Amino acid sequence: MIGMTRAHITDPHIVRKIMAGREDQIRPCVGANYCLDRICQGGAAYCIHNGATGREETIALIYDDAGDHAALRAAEIIAAAGGRVEIMTPDRSFAPEVMATNLVPYTRSLQRQDVTFTVICRLESASRSGNQLRAKIGSDYGGVSKERLVNQIVVNHGTIPLDGLYFELKPLSRNLGPVDHDALIAGWAQTLEGNPRGVFQLFRIGDAVAARNTHAAIYDALRLLKDF
Repeated sequence: MIGMTRAHITDPHIVRKIMAGREDQIRPCVGANYCLDRICQGGAAYCIHNGATGREETIALIYDDAGDHAALRAAEIIAAAGGRVEIMTPDRSFAPEVMATNLVPYTRSLQRQDVTFTVICRLESASRSGNQLRAKIGSDYGGVSKERLVNQIVVNHGTIPLDGLYFELKPLSRNLGPVDHDALIAGWAQTLEGNPRGVFQLFRIGDAVAARNTHAAIYDALRLLKDF
C-alpha cells in the first residue's frame, strides 16, 4: 500500500495526468504540513501549494438526452454534496421515461437543493477554459447560442441500441428490415418485399433504435402489427 494523501490534496488529478502523459503538469506537495496543522487545530485541510483545496465549489451541468433516472440521480448526489447543479434537456419536459409518479420525489428533492431546471436546450460542445469547462448551448428550435462556465459536465445519452438480433435476422426477413413510413403514417399494411424467399417481416422499433420513449415504441408496434 502506498499512501499519497497529501500529494492528492495538492493535486487531485495526479493519476489522470500520469495516464495522459502530463507528469510535468503535476503540482507537487512541498511538505509544508499546512494541511496537518489545520486539521490538528480543528479546521479544514487547506494546502499551501493549492489555494483551491478545501474551498471547492462544484458547478455542475447535467445534460439529460435520455430522459431516464440516471441524470436525476446524478443531480441528487452532486447537489447533496454541496454543488450547484443545473439539469438541461433538449425535450419540452424533464425525464419523460421516469413517469409522473416516480418523478415527484426527484422533483421535491432537487427543488429543496435549489437545482436549476432548463428545458429545450441542447449541449452542442464542451471545451477547456482554464481550470473550468466552457459549455456551448443551442436549441433545436434555433435562435439560441449561449455559454456556461462549469466545473463538471455530466452527459446522459442512455445506452447503445440493443440491435444485435435485428441485424442477425435482417437478411432472412421478407422486407429486409425497413419500414414503409408513408404506409405507417397512413395506417396501411406493410407490403415492402426486398427478399421474396423471406418467411417473416422484421421491424426495428423501441430499444433496437434508442433506449428511450417506451410509449412511442408501444404505439409503433401496435400500428405495425394491427393488420396481422
